[in-house]
Amino acid sequence: MDLSCPSCAAVDVRRVSLVYREGTTMVDQRTGGAGVGLAGGRLGVGVFGSRTQGTNKTLLARDLAPPQAMKLSGWATIGVIAGLVLYFAGIANLNAGIFFGVLLAVASARYLWRQNQWNQTELPSLYNQWESSFMCSRCGVVFVPGGAKRETAPKPSIHELSRGSLITMGVAAIAGVVIGSVNGASETARNLAVSAAKRQTDSASALQLMAMLRVPATRTTANLFRFEDLVHGSHISIAHDSLHLRAVSRHLDSADALLRSARQGWEHATPAREQINAVYSPLTAKQQERRAQLVRTILHQDSLARRARRAAERAPVKSALVKTREPIGLSLAQATGDLGVELQRSSNVDGLPRWLGTQRLVVVEVIGDEASISSVTLMLGVANDDGGASVADALTAATQLVRNCAPDWSEGPDWARQSMARARSAAVSTVRNGKRFRMKSTPLGMVLFTVEHT
Repeated sequence: MDLSCPSCAAVDVRRVSLVYREGTTMVDQRTGGAGVGLAGGRLGVGVFGSRTQGTNKTLLARDLAPPQAMKLSGWATIGVIAGLVLYFAGIANLNAGIFFGVLLAVASARYLWRQNQWNQTELPSLYNQWESSFMCSRCGVVFVPGGAKRETAPKPSIHELSRGSLITMGVAAIAGVVIGSVNGASETARNLAVSAAKRQTDSASALQLMAMLRVPATRTTANLFRFEDLVHGSHISIAHDSLHLRAVSRHLDSADALLRSARQGWEHATPAREQINAVYSPLTAKQQERRAQLVRTILHQDSLARRARRAAERAPVKSALVKTREPIGLSLAQATGDLGVELQRSSNVDGLPRWLGTQRLVVVEVIGDEASISSVTLMLGVANDDGGASVADALTAATQLVRNCAPDWSEGPDWARQSMARARSAAVSTVRNGKRFRMKSTPLGMVLFTVEHT
C-alpha cells in the first residue's frame, strides 16, 4: 500500500487516530492541604481538599476529532408534541388545526428519523474512514491511502442532512399562521352574525314584553324582571324609565322583606344580596341611598353571623337548649317537587341542615336532612301594583306544597286558598297525617306557610 502524501509525495505520515490520541490528555487531579492558626490565644486547625477531572485537547487534536453521533433535536421533539396537540384539538373543534397539526408533527418526526438514520448508516462509514486516514507531517494534508485528500475529518451538516424537513416545517409554520388568521377572521364574523341575530331576537322579545306590561293581566313581576334582563343584558335602546324604576324598587323591596322576615338577620343575607345584585343602573338618589343602606345591613348581618359561628364553636353544646325537630316523613325532593325553586345549602339550624331558595317573591326554607326533613316554610310576598300576579304565584306555591306534603288530602288545595285570605287577620292551622299546616302574616305583608311535625 502506498502511504506517500498525495500532495507533496512525502513519506513522513502518521495515522490520524494516533495524532488525535497523542493530543488528548485525561485530567484527574486531587489536591489537599491543612492549615494551622493561632488567634485570641486559641489554636485553630483546618483541612481542605479538591478534585479536578476533565479532558485537555490540543488544537490539532480538535481539528482531527472523529465524527460524532448527532443528538436528537429538542426543537423537533417539541414540534412532534405540538403537532399532536394541535391535531387532537382540531378533531375536537373541527377546524384547520387538524391539517396544521399533521403537517408539523410529520415534518418534525421526519427530522428526528433522518437524524437517527444518519447515526445508524452514515456515521459508521465515516468513522471507519477516519480510522483509515493519515496526516502528512510536512504539509499537514489529511488523506486516505488510494483516495482523495481532505483538510479535516468529515463533519455532518444538519442543514444538508434534513433540508427537506426544514422546508416542510417552514411551510407548516407559514400555513399555520395563514390558516389561523383566516380561521380567526371567519370565527369573528360568525360570532358577530350570531350576536346580531340574538340582539334582534332579544329586541323583539323586549318589545313584546313591554306591550304585555301595559296590560294589568300580564303585568307580573316575572315579566318585568325578564324585560329588564333583555334590555340591559343585550344593550337594547328602548325608552323604559318608568319600568326600570319599578323593577329597581321591586328588587329592593324583595331584599328588604327577606332581611326583615328572617328569624335571625343573617339567615336570608344571601338571597337578599342576589336581589340587590340584580339591580341595573341608573338609580334615583333615593334608590341609591336605600340600596346602600341594605348593603350595610347585609354586611352587618354577615359580621353577626361570623361572631355567632365563632361563639358556637367555642361554647360547649348543651342538649337541653337545642330544640328537637321531629321528621315529617318526607324527603327534600318530595316536599319541594314542582315548586320551581333551586335550593342551596345554608347554615345549620338546631344542628340540622338548612336549605334556601327563591323564585321571584317566593322564598322556600327547608330544615332537616335531605332524605328526611323536619319542616318546610314558604315566605310568600304579595305586591300591590302587579295586577295580582304575585298573589297568583303565592297561591300556586301554597297549593303545590299541600299536594307534596299531603297527597291524599283532596281538600288541601282549597284549604290553602281560603287560608291565604284569612291568615292576614289571624293565624290559621290544621293537622293532617301527623303534620301541622300553619299560615300567618308578618307586619310587612308577607305570608308564612309552614309544614312541620305536630
